[in-house]
Amino acid sequence: MWKKLQTWLLIAAAIAIAAMGAVDFCWTLDPATSGKFSLKFIEHRQFLIIIFVTFMLSVIIFFHYDKRIMQLRLCLLNSLILFGFQIWILVEFFILRRQDNSFTLSTGAVLPLAAILLYLFSSRLILKDEATHMFDEAAMSSRRKKESKQR
Repeated sequence: MWKKLQTWLLIAAAIAIAAMGAVDFCWTLDPATSGKFSLKFIEHRQFLIIIFVTFMLSVIIFFHYDKRIMQLRLCLLNSLILFGFQIWILVEFFILRRQDNSFTLSTGAVLPLAAILLYLFSSRLILKDEATHMFDEAAMSSRRKKESKQR
């Protein structure tokens, strides 16, 4: 399990999702205090719920390493949820930007996109492992049939 690249990609995706709880999603310069005013993901309850759900789904994906097809489906499901979340982040940003044109999107706002890419790469590796496993099972079955016919 720890030797496979998809394990480390899944861990990196979970870390990216967990990091969203600590980073800003947009910021602006506050003229009153001459400082930076930022909005964090955890200040929006809806964002916090999505972060929690996708992180828990990441943990579930990680521990389903022996059920590759289930792991693959959950990776794709989490990718779809994160894609919707990324769109939602952009919509919220443009709503804020319409109210105050000085808002700037933070680098933390692209963490769902990074997690999506990590999930897609790991999905490809999981699919490759499953194909290898299926091929090995078919080869073993064929070999057993051949040996039983020779007896």
